[in-house]
Amino acid sequence: MRLAIVNPRKKAGDNSTTLAFAKTLVQRNKKVLIIDLDPLAHLTYELGINYAKKTITDVLSWDEKLENVIIEAGDIDIVASDIRLAAIEISLAWTDNREIYLKTALDLLQKQYDYVILNCTATLSFMTINALYACDVAILPTDNIIKNKEELDEEMAITLGACEELLGSRAVKVDNRSNVYEQFFTLVQQKHRVLLLEQPIWTEETIEPVPVPVMVPSPAGKDIRPTQEILLNYKIFLN
Repeated sequence: MRLAIVNPRKKAGDNSTTLAFAKTLVQRNKKVLIIDLDPLAHLTYELGINYAKKTITDVLSWDEKLENVIIEAGDIDIVASDIRLAAIEISLAWTDNREIYLKTALDLLQKQYDYVILNCTATLSFMTINALYACDVAILPTDNIIKNKEELDEEMAITLGACEELLGSRAVKVDNRSNVYEQFFTLVQQKHRVLLLEQPIWTEETIEPVPVPVMVPSPAGKDIRPTQEILLNYKIFLN
């Protein structure tokens, strides 16, 4: 199963939802692969990978197969990211079938995983659109408790609309007052494909993620967001 963590609220370097899901799935004896789709590669650094010879950029450039760029990071496998991914996003604007690049690469993956987690950027970028086309379930963390969609601001509403349209499913809310992950598995079994995840009140039942130390500092300049097109109207990709 492929999960896309789509978080328009995410601050730079905040990968807690992705890491929490990965940790929980591993504890359930699932084999997990994370694909970092953030050109700033914060999650890649958090997992202790300061330099990767081959990254998701090489895969989406069709220079390398996905299974050849996988790195073992403890009990989780990861496809690292790097700053060159920003240039790939820009080049996709003039490319046919640009929305299915990632899906095609995943479909060709020979190595078997129970879950592939697509760690998206904080914007509705080309990579996020690719993740939505490729995933089975999209998970959108929110800042607080949401009673109805009218409470969402424009950025979150647009992202949610993209998820619902591309996955063909109306969003359902995961209640943060009970076991987040048990609800997740139940909702997925019921064929729900878009989940609004309220920031959970972590308990022993929800399995609070253990902070992952940054093993190496980010290289100079990596905290500067590259110049890239910020797209708010996702329908441009559907023309």
